[in-house]
Amino acid sequence: MIGLHVLCDGWATVTKSIGMVQEGRTLYVVGAGGLLDVSDNLAASQIYSGTVKSLTNSTVAFVRSDEFARRLETDQTFSGKLLQLLATQLRALEEQYIVRFSQDVAGRIVHVLLEFARPYGMERSKAVTLPMKLSRSSLAEIVGTTPETISRAISRLKQQRHVLETHQETIIPDIERLRSLIRPST
Repeated sequence: MIGLHVLCDGWATVTKSIGMVQEGRTLYVVGAGGLLDVSDNLAASQIYSGTVKSLTNSTVAFVRSDEFARRLETDQTFSGKLLQLLATQLRALEEQYIVRFSQDVAGRIVHVLLEFARPYGMERSKAVTLPMKLSRSSLAEIVGTTPETISRAISRLKQQRHVLETHQETIIPDIERLRSLIRPST
């Protein structure tokens, strides 16, 4: 059955492949409320094959294409909210690509940690605790590098006490100090 998948809660990466290419590229990270396959539904054709990898405990809702199309045609409020959501998701995608091409690996990791800190971080004074520890392979997919490069960059961030890790969580001792590592994009 054809339809649209909506991420109700959690975080996931969306990876797309073109044609016969087996290994896709992670295009973006999506959070709660994000649409996972809207371009296929709105274009009424599947151009890319795609996969979604959950980074946290997540819930996904499925909306059949015929119901989605009916709501678009008959409910102006729904259509307006969908356009706002698409604009927000497009803005986030643009920001991710700007960061990907304007920051070094450490800067991209910092950006991802800050992005996850917004909805998931538990703040205590200046510190923020993320109730998850992203795997090196997931971080590598998100920032567009290898797990080995991620390990070296995370080791440097840990040595400088910008990030602490336990088996279950990631701790940012001083969120503003971490934020200061992001250099302005040119």
